[in-house]
Amino acid sequence: GFWVKAELSPPGVRNPNVWAQDIRDGDPGARLAFRISVKESDGQETFVRYASHKSWQSCCKANTLVDELNGDQLLEIYTRPRRFIDIDHRNTRILAAYPALKSFIGGAFTNDNGVVMSRKRKDI
Repeated sequence: GFWVKAELSPPGVRNPNVWAQDIRDGDPGARLAFRISVKESDGQETFVRYASHKSWQSCCKANTLVDELNGDQLLEIYTRPRRFIDIDHRNTRILAAYPALKSFIGGAFTNDNGVVMSRKRKDI
């Protein structure tokens, strides 16, 4: 079978196989790696690689995923720099309760200063 496993290093420790190649050491996403393997029916691994991606956007997505894995709430995450959130427009309950999240309908990033930037912008 084909397996993808997320690996997290301890807090504050950059994963040597970090997925988001351009991430800053202090970012939570620096802890994240994705291990890809192929296992035979006897459990023996015949192929192991670590996925990687080099972009500012992947850094934002890695930070958000690690925040969520840590149990952080969306209302905390959206205020942080270098994050990506995608709110579905059909999620009317959360949008009514938290109008600030409307900026994230269809996906948006927060820049280094925590300012929301639509994913449609060409300069990100």
